[in-house]
This record gives sequence, C-alpha cells and structure tokens, in this order.
Amino acid sequence: MKKPEIIHAHLHEGVLVGWIVKHLFFWRKIKLVADFHGELVSEMESHGYLNGGIIKNLFHFLENLIFRLGDATIVSSGELQNKIYTNLKVSDVEVVLDGVDVNRYRNIFVLKEKAETVFIYSGAFVDNKGIGFLLEAILQVVKKKTEGFKFILAGGPAENIAGFISENGLSERVEIISPLNYIDLPEVNKRGDVAIDPKFSNVGQASGKILQYMAAGLPVICFDRENNRRYLGEAGYYVGEFTAEGLAKAILYFLENKDKIETMGAIALKRSEDFSWDIAADKIINVYKKD
Repeated sequence: MKKPEIIHAHLHEGVLVGWIVKHLFFWRKIKLVADFHGELVSEMESHGYLNGGIIKNLFHFLENLIFRLGDATIVSSGELQNKIYTNLKVSDVEVVLDGVDVNRYRNIFVLKEKAETVFIYSGAFVDNKGIGFLLEAILQVVKKKTEGFKFILAGGPAENIAGFISENGLSERVEIISPLNYIDLPEVNKRGDVAIDPKFSNVGQASGKILQYMAAGLPVICFDRENNRRYLGEAGYYVGEFTAEGLAKAILYFLENKDKIETMGAIALKRSEDFSWDIAADKIINVYKKD
C-alpha cells in the first residue's frame, strides 16, 4: 500500500488533528492542506455559543493559530481569504469556490402554478441562516399583497417555523416541506420562480445553496456580500441592509416586475456552468502539486 503524501484536513478541528498526525510521522514529510469553510469564532457566535470574555479570547487565539498550521491553505470564499491576509498576513491562500452538479437539474420539468409567483427557500430553519428575517419579511409582504404569490420553505426542523406561520395566519401563503431529502432538492428548487437566501452571518463562508438555485434557473434575493456577487453577477437582487424590511422590499420588487424573473433566471442558469465541481477539483489538484 502506498504511503500517504498529503493530508487534506477540513475545518479547524480537522486541521489541528491533521497537524498532529503530520508531526507524529514527521519522517514521511507529509504535506498538510488546510481547508477552511468559514471562521470558527464567528460561527460559534452566530449559534449563540460564545458571549465574549476569556473563553472567546481563548478560541480566538486557537483559531488564529490553526489558520497558520497548513503547508497550503484553501478557503471557500474571497471574504475569508481577505480576512486571513488582513489579520494574519498569510498571503498564500487559494480560494476554491463551491461547485454544483448542473446535470442533476437537467431533464427535470415541474408544472408551475401560472397564477402565482413562487418564492423558495431551501435550507436549515435556524437563526444564523436568516430564517427569522425571512419569516418577518413574509409577514410584511402578506400585509401589503393579498394574492398572486406563495412561499415554499423546504428544510428543517419544521417546529422552528410552524408556530410563527400558524400564529400569524400564513398557512395559506406558506408551504413547508420538511424534512427535505437532498436527492429531492433539484425538483423542489425547480418549483420556484425566485429563490431567497437570507443568510446574513459574516463568518467568511460561501453560500452553497445559491449555486443550487442558479442551476435551477432562478434569480436570487440575497444580502449584499462579496461572495454572493461573485456567484450571481446580474442574476442577484442584492439587499443592502441586513433587515426583514430589505428582504420584503426585494420580494415586492419581483411581484411588481415579473418580466425580470425570466431574464435574471436565464443569467443564473448560464453562470451556474462556471461553477462545476470539475473546476473546483482542478484547483485542489493544483494546490496538491504546488511545492
């Protein structure tokens, strides 16, 4: 059996374990590729796990230490690349964006409801994904418009949103699909006309769901973040303020400018072809080969 020459370690804890293994077998001169999908401390804060103090400072120290452990470093967004360089002056960081298998979306035909514009969100129903902003935005839209649209919220856990929808009388306007099987994601996304990604947390992590929306040929409402623009270009409606009001305004825009849906959706579909997994794989292989 050929002995490994490379350890490709994911996330901060994986990189730390990989660094330990690398040094346990130091005579083999194994290359450690550190692959970070976001910031550790910011991610923990977004889940409510850290509230400051000594513990936060300790994790901050560990995070900065781990960012320096790899012989080569990969990140999933330009935002995180810039932060690592600005804070730690680590310049040799390769951005490898997420990919999407566009073939999964081909030959899927869904009979859409012609009388309604369907807005879709597929992802986790948790606060750091922006689900609270989205629910409040839906409520604001329903107060201003009474017909011609619906929302599909696909993901889970359903109990995180069911109470809000029931208490505010939104059941006729919101369809919940939960649990959501990843295999069914293309067919579910294809039911939409416009997609929404309300993720706001600034953790340096790219939003992979946007690529899924693009492969489904959907324009995307999202907050104005560097990586979102990098994915979407002119296929995105960028909300400048991280608020429910901003999302509601974007939803109303598409209800009042339905001609934009098909145009922007076509742009999204075309751009999705630039983010195949083959492209991402080639970049990773180049990192492996680099001395």
